Amino acid sequence: MRNVKLTKIEDTQFNNDRPNNINKGYTKIGLELDKPEIGKIYQLESRTWFKTSLVTEIIDDTTFKTENSIYKIEIMDKLTLDEYLK
Repeated sequence: MRNVKLTKIEDTQFNNDRPNNINKGYTKIGLELDKPEIGKIYQLESRTWFKTSLVTEIIDDTTFKTENSIYKIEIMDKLTLDEYLK
């Protein structure tokens, strides 16, 4: 498990007008349960759980595509309590 900051860098299905307001530029900081894997959801644990739709492509070591979006992962050496509770 790694401390990460996940950033949505592209919305591929909803023209950046998602019903859940998780649009391009959205970030979430938390504990990564597993690295992205094709055919599985990607999850972060924080104050609230965050889950993506199914991963469809691994673009590179830090970028992956889901059914609806493209995300970038940034590894965080330390995670403050405030960041975790965000």
